[in-house]
Amino acid sequence: MSDRPTSRIAEVVAAEVVAAEVVVDVDYRSGAFEIVIVNIGDAVAHDVKVKFSRNLVGARDVVVSELPIFQRLRTLPPGKQIRVFLDSADAVFRRRKTNTFSVVAYWNSADGTRSTASYTHDLDAYRDLPEMVVREWR
Repeated sequence: MSDRPTSRIAEVVAAEVVAAEVVVDVDYRSGAFEIVIVNIGDAVAHDVKVKFSRNLVGARDVVVSELPIFQRLRTLPPGKQIRVFLDSADAVFRRRKTNTFSVVAYWNSADGTRSTASYTHDLDAYRDLPEMVVREWR
């Protein structure tokens, strides 16, 4: 009797790759924007850095794209997300005529392999979305 099926299963299991996968997205909620860094992979991402194609100026004129969180994030476990408030949609749309930008995320795996992912965002896609108005009843 051959153990071929068992060895094939072992090969398939061994071939499963455990890797980090860092995504940088924009979240729009209740009339405000947040930049979200999330590890959707199944391994820890190390030494995560995010580079922006241009400066993103947010609330109180803070240059959000230059915050230390985007340069010195040492570990990002699987499923972990970091949310950074950008500004209200009204302020973003008043500040610039064009709200397109790109980001490149860089991270290392546990063995030191460097990975990258690029994303382009257009905040103008959220312009003129209807908002739900919540009224308090007294």
